[in-house]
Amino acid sequence: MVYSNCEGIGSTKVLARQKLGPLPALSLKKLTASLLMGWILSGCRHRLTPRDFAFLQTILAADAEPEPWQRFFREEQALAEILDDERLFRALGDHPFSLQISPQLYFYLLVRHFLREAGIEDRDVADFVAAVLADRIGSPAGAALTGIPGGWTHTTDFLALLSGAGEERRFEIYLAAGNQFLILTGLFPNYLRRRRDRAGAPGVRYYEGFARQAYQALGQHRLADPPTRQVLGRLVNSLTETRQSLNRMAENCLFLEDARDGSPSPPSS
Repeated sequence: MVYSNCEGIGSTKVLARQKLGPLPALSLKKLTASLLMGWILSGCRHRLTPRDFAFLQTILAADAEPEPWQRFFREEQALAEILDDERLFRALGDHPFSLQISPQLYFYLLVRHFLREAGIEDRDVADFVAAVLADRIGSPAGAALTGIPGGWTHTTDFLALLSGAGEERRFEIYLAAGNQFLILTGLFPNYLRRRRDRAGAPGVRYYEGFARQAYQALGQHRLADPPTRQVLGRLVNSLTETRQSLNRMAENCLFLEDARDGSPSPPSS
């Protein structure tokens, strides 16, 4: 198999690695632009569950009266500050209650911790990245736009889909492409390195650049409202540091099987 560099995501030119099979039909009924923007802005912090709040109180204020404490959860700024308490991150590894929390809280605490270690204090960027990870938990492994083991892991597939897409579908594809390669470069960099070494495929930096182009195009799309553009702009500006933070998070906190071959991911360089 021969790989070659492609044009940027804004281009319709595609240098295909193989003849592509039929492309899946994307349902705009299931994933409209308005729903996408709502998801971007809601992230994880606004989708916490009652068990999540019980976990917060158990770790931070086990002896406190429930009602006075819980009113802080209804205040956005207060909740954001509560979630920054490092005792919550440490409890993920040593408290049995952590097994009952939602993917939203789990990944928000992880991502927020490792981004802050890298000097990225932006809560909204952490919320967006954590939501991408949390929403992949329920995604079928073979889903073309969201699966890593069986989904699309080549930029040519997304470029081919973009070449025949209308304006609203492009909005959807930009988001899917950015998220897909954020996950791939953040959690599975060694898979990309092995594919580069074995078959001459592009490396991690190339796919990081593709994710950056996808998020830039998404932020510039007419359907993106100002808050969405601001969050995406800040993510684009810190994407390398964000990706490296996810690399450290995967090495230290997650046990992952590399995409395709099923082997545990070794430490990355």
